[in-house]
Amino acid sequence: MPRLFTGSLLVVVTAALNDMVGLALQQRGLTRREAEAVQFRHKRNTGGPLTMEVLQSTLAAIDDLPNALLDGQVAELLRATTMDAIRSAVKASPDGRWCSYKRKLCDCGGRPLLVSVAAEAAAAPRLLAIDCEFKPLRFAAVDEEGSTRLDCLVLPDVAPAGRSSAPLPSILRCDRPQLVGLTEGALRAQLTEWMALGTRVLAHTPVSDLRALGIPELEVIELQRRGLVVDVALLDLAQGDQVASLKRMAERYGVAPPGFQEGGAKHCAIQDAVVAMALFKALRPEMPPKVCDL
Repeated sequence: MPRLFTGSLLVVVTAALNDMVGLALQQRGLTRREAEAVQFRHKRNTGGPLTMEVLQSTLAAIDDLPNALLDGQVAELLRATTMDAIRSAVKASPDGRWCSYKRKLCDCGGRPLLVSVAAEAAAAPRLLAIDCEFKPLRFAAVDEEGSTRLDCLVLPDVAPAGRSSAPLPSILRCDRPQLVGLTEGALRAQLTEWMALGTRVLAHTPVSDLRALGIPELEVIELQRRGLVVDVALLDLAQGDQVASLKRMAERYGVAPPGFQEGGAKHCAIQDAVVAMALFKALRPEMPPKVCDL
């Protein structure tokens, strides 16, 4: 009887602790069902229950980030990531920035443009690496110092009839108001202005990126002929070879960040632009002159 009583008491205590953990997760924005899923995942992965000590240490790490996360962002981390992975991501995050597109802490390697040089942002960079990602259509541009010059949703020049804004099903509701949106025409105008001032635009297969901004393929080819646009994918291409993916090229030349484009993870436009810039520097340490100016 004492053993039976002790076993019953242990079950009751364990259930009470699980309820406390579940309530703590719900206080951070999870539903009851989501909290139960988080606890089940932890037990499946570790063999033991999610304790308040582990949860509190994970939440403390999140709360100590230099850039405070929104409630919805914290809930997404808890919902989608293991406790160990969250703590590892916090340690690896240099400034605690959130990526609205990947829905996790930013690991792109790009730097925000410093406030001290923001006034000079309009000045044309010598080199500008660009990339587009789709669903939603996002455009990013990084200069040779690694500073992010542009990072925005690409909006059509004429909004679709009957719709006030673009649908963003893959973006958290709390993130949507913070996203910057620029029209295709505004982005074309900015790139044209910078190229007129001497900027050389780099990308891995730039035809697809610039076509997404409404620039015809023939016009991109002409810009490549004049040296104003450079296709990084062609820099090491021998005659008859097929174009290698950005991931394969980055691995070949040792510029791939840890976990770059692995496991079918969503790509980051800033990270792809940073890698394209690194590839260009590795393959063309000295820039060849442009054929002619605009």
